[in-house]
Amino acid sequence: MANPLSLTLSNARTVIEMSEGKEPGPGHTKARHVSISNADLRLRHETVTTGGSVHFLGAFIDIHDCAQALVWTLNALQTHPSVRNFDSLADGTGMNIDFPVMMQQPMKVRYCLGTISTQYTRIFGQKMDVRPHKLHLITFYPTFVLPV
Repeated sequence: MANPLSLTLSNARTVIEMSEGKEPGPGHTKARHVSISNADLRLRHETVTTGGSVHFLGAFIDIHDCAQALVWTLNALQTHPSVRNFDSLADGTGMNIDFPVMMQQPMKVRYCLGTISTQYTRIFGQKMDVRPHKLHLITFYPTFVLPV
């Protein structure tokens, strides 16, 4: 079965750009998770209370890396019901994948303590027929999994 959210790099960038600042749940991937310096991420770590979550402390190096990670993440999720059944979802249905998704290969990302390599992301989006490729990206960010 083909992945209904199989995007090219260019398509992924369009989804990111066209979701930014738009409702519902205004997209904020670029504003909060792309091209942010380690120093600014460190400042966030020191000044913003996020309930202990790491989602506010990581950023993709640039928009190209963010788009590449989105392609890899959606490919990794092709068997997840939110992606596999994407075409049959009702308009406005959430695609909240609230667990670390393992991409096909690691990439360098910025984190509050420096630049690290990670293979994990998290994605929150919605199916919206009016958006490019019917995907409204609320947020998408790099994360990591601590060894147990």
